[in-house]
This record gives sequence, structure tokens and C-alpha cells, in this order.
Amino acid sequence: MTDYARLGDVDRFFQANAAFHALIVDASGNERLRAFYRQLANQMRRYRMRSLGLRGGMERSLAEHAAILDAIERKDAAAAAQLMAEHIQVPQRILQAAPEDELVQVAVRRGSSGPVRARAALRRPPRRP
Repeated sequence: MTDYARLGDVDRFFQANAAFHALIVDASGNERLRAFYRQLANQMRRYRMRSLGLRGGMERSLAEHAAILDAIERKDAAAAAQLMAEHIQVPQRILQAAPEDELVQVAVRRGSSGPVRARAALRRPPRRP
């Protein structure tokens, strides 16, 4: 992953990123988590570029991965879980913290209203069954 980030090869970076996450999920031994991750990974493919932009680039993602791997190697499950949760929530927190006019500017530059819709969805109350 580090080499792909250095080369700016986003496609291969995301392939390695998916493999990193899948390895951790598989190591959990939790079948329900594996099934959930496969579904989630398939859905997230179309948002990977937006996620990378919100996350702060490949270098930040690499630093987050290194911290997670460090915790796993130390056998510190609580720290690994905390770091993984933070890693997953970075784009959401950035969207929530960004001023609305900044999101509109990003959407206009990219020719998309995705970040604006995402921000609106974050403010919407959850649907009731």
C-alpha cells in the first residue's frame, strides 16, 4: 500500500486497502462480520475517491492503518477496535464538521451534489420502521 501511495496509484492503493481490511475481518473469525464486510465493501467501491478526499489522502490512511496494525501486533484489542472505529468514521466526522458553504463549493467543483446530500442525510432523523 505504501508503494502505491508513493506512486499515486489510487486504483492499486484501494485494492491493497480492501485486502488490509479483509485480512483483519477474516482474522476475527466472525462469520457475521465477514458477511457484513463483503456487502459493505461492495457498496463502498463507488465512493472510494470521495472517501479518500475526505480522509485527507493516502498518506493519512496509511498512518491510520499503521496505528491499527501496531495495536493488533501488541495484542491490544481495545486499542485496535478504537483505532479501526476512528478510521472508519473519519469521512463522516469531516462532513459533519464542514460548514455547509464549503460542502457546496466542493460539490460545485466536482460537478456533484453528493457531499451536500450526504450532509443533509446526516442531519435527518433516523427512519422509523
